[in-house]
Amino acid sequence: IVLALGWAGSANAGLVLNTTGGGIESVCGGCSPGGTTFGWAFTVSSTITVDGLGIWDYDADGIGPSISAGLWLDGGALLTSVVITNSSTLEFPTVEGGWRFEDIAQLVLTPGNYVIGHTAFPETPSAMVNPGFTTIPEVTYTGPSDSVLSGSGLISPDGSTLGIPVFGPNLRIAAVPIPGTVYFLGLSQAARGYSRRKQNLFS
Repeated sequence: IVLALGWAGSANAGLVLNTTGGGIESVCGGCSPGGTTFGWAFTVSSTITVDGLGIWDYDADGIGPSISAGLWLDGGALLTSVVITNSSTLEFPTVEGGWRFEDIAQLVLTPGNYVIGHTAFPETPSAMVNPGFTTIPEVTYTGPSDSVLSGSGLISPDGSTLGIPVFGPNLRIAAVPIPGTVYFLGLSQAARGYSRRKQNLFS
């Protein structure tokens, strides 16, 4: 007997971190024209798979100049990065805005410490300051991070001078296929012949 498992679809992708309101629109008036990296640090307690990097677009009306976002191991090793523009896909909208995402190759994050960040420029509203937030159970937010080398573009944001949460960048959890129906595709020729012989014997 040949069996096949049909897939019913995929579980919806989600955000590693969700804001819950109350944030203040942030522009980086003091940032260098060369870009200063801001972000946040987190710990993964159980393996997750991510497939996108995004940044916050307040009011979902565009982010201005192109912005780079990256994900690092704690300690500075860059795992992946993307360039996000006004044409990047707007996902997970809220009444305050949404997240503009670019896809990345699926990346497995094993338990450990990580940092995510994006380049901020003067007068670019690309972050929320001090909003309420939640994370998925496998991830614990451990604090804000910023680069100590202002104006150097996208670099590991390993400083901690901000003091309050600033959420510009985010990660997207990869969608997971959902098993569907088990189908009986067919019987082997021998099995069909045995069935016929059995019917003849007891007819």
